[in-house]
Amino acid sequence: MNIVEKENIEQTFKGLEACQQQFRGLIWEDCHFEKCDFSESSFHNCRFLDCQFNNCNLANINPTNSSFRNCTFNNSKIIGVNWSSIANHPTFTFTECLLNYAVFTGLNLPKSSFENCKMVEADFSESNLQHASFQSSNLDNTNFNNADLRHADFQNATNYTINPLFTKIAHAKFSLPEAMSLLSTFNIKLS
Repeated sequence: MNIVEKENIEQTFKGLEACQQQFRGLIWEDCHFEKCDFSESSFHNCRFLDCQFNNCNLANINPTNSSFRNCTFNNSKIIGVNWSSIANHPTFTFTECLLNYAVFTGLNLPKSSFENCKMVEADFSESNLQHASFQSSNLDNTNFNNADLRHADFQNATNYTINPLFTKIAHAKFSLPEAMSLLSTFNIKLS
């Protein structure tokens, strides 16, 4: 079956090799992707509705003007993706994913979940992340400037640097000792 020729797709894919492919105008509804490789593929004007990605490689995909609603990513490699080029307001759940160098700039992502993920140098600047969860994630050099993190959960997250002068953090949850990094902006000495 050639998935490129179908308009509406609803099924389970296991071990699909679709690297460096071009997908246009497809609707993927209630699809399950197991150990699929879409690395460096482009998804233009596609819609993903209630889809699950488990142990997939989505490194460097281009999701231009595509939409994602209620999509779940588990134990997947999703590095270098510019999510800020997607359409509408996505709803994401990422668990145990590699999201290094991902760009979520300016997106409306309330209640999204990024748990137990590695997110080195990801960019969430200008994003709405109210009630989002970053529990137990490694956020080394991740940018949250001018983001709305009210009620977000950073419990057991590590390596984050959040400037409370340029970020809304009221009622956010943090764990010690990592929460001490919130004071680094103030140029003070702790003893």
